[in-house]
Amino acid sequence: MTSSSLWWRTVPYQPSTRIGAYEGAELWEIDQRELNARDARDAISAWLLGENLLASVFAGEHTFSTMGLWPDDEVGRAASGLHFQLVLLAARASKPVLDLILGSYYTEACAIERSMLEGWVRAVYVRVRPREHQRWYQPYRASPPTLPIREPRWSDARAVIQRHADVADQELVGKAQSRWDFLNLGAHPSGHAIDQIYDSQRNLMRFHPESDWQLRAHALAHGTFVQGLLLREAQRMAALPDGWLQHFAEFRAGADAISGKVQRDLDLLDTALAAERSLRKHLEKERKHSHKNG
Repeated sequence: MTSSSLWWRTVPYQPSTRIGAYEGAELWEIDQRELNARDARDAISAWLLGENLLASVFAGEHTFSTMGLWPDDEVGRAASGLHFQLVLLAARASKPVLDLILGSYYTEACAIERSMLEGWVRAVYVRVRPREHQRWYQPYRASPPTLPIREPRWSDARAVIQRHADVADQELVGKAQSRWDFLNLGAHPSGHAIDQIYDSQRNLMRFHPESDWQLRAHALAHGTFVQGLLLREAQRMAALPDGWLQHFAEFRAGADAISGKVQRDLDLLDTALAAERSLRKHLEKERKHSHKNG
C-alpha cells in the first residue's frame, strides 16, 4: 500500500496555494504511520485497548456515584466534579497523542503525555484533599488584594499524595515520578529532544519526523502507563460495563510488558538525577559554609 492510494486530511476552505506544506507533511505522516503501526503492533494494540476502556466509561451514559468517596456536602460535590473534569481532560488526549506517535512526532507526544500525567496527579490531589478544589477557581485580577493560591505544581501534588494518600496512591506517584522526569526531557527542547533533528550518519538536519524505535517505545510505554493511572481512577467513578474488569486486567498485562522494555532507561535516569541532586546539595552546603566564614 502506497501513500498515493491513501486518503489524507486537508484544510477545508483554503486556497490550494496555501496548503501545499500541510498536505506534504500529511503525506509524509501517512508513510510514518504505516511504518510505526507495523513495527509496534503489540504496543499499539495495548494502547487501543486502554483507549477503548476509557471511552466505554466516559463516552456513553453511565451512573456516576460519589457515595463513600467524597464528603456528603457542598465541598464533596464541588471536589468530585473537579476530579471528574481533570480525569476526562487527561483521558481524551489518548487519541491525539497516539496520532503523534504514529506520525513519529515524539517530542510533541511527550508534551501531551506529560499533560495527561499532570491531570492524573492533580485529580488524585483533589481526591486526597477535596477542600483544595478552590485553588482551581481563583480569578485573575490586575490588582489582587492577596496572593491567590493557584493549582498545585507537580512537586506540591506529589508531596501531598506521599504524605496523606493511601499506600497504593503513594506507590503509583513514586512510579509516576520517573515518567514525569523522562517526559520533561522529551517535551522540552533538551539535548534528548534535539537528537530527533540531526541525523549524524547522513550529516543532515531533518524537518519532517522520522521513526525511531527507542523513542517510539518510550512514548508508547509512558502513554499506556498514564492510561493505566486514569483507568484506576475510572474504577472509582462509574458503574462499569460488563467485562470491563477482565479487559482491564488484559490491558495491565500488556502495559507492564511494554514498560519493561524501557525500565532500564528509567533506572539510569533516576540514578543520574539523584546524583545531580546530591551534588547540588553538597555544592550549596559548601557555598553557605564559605559565605559564613567570609
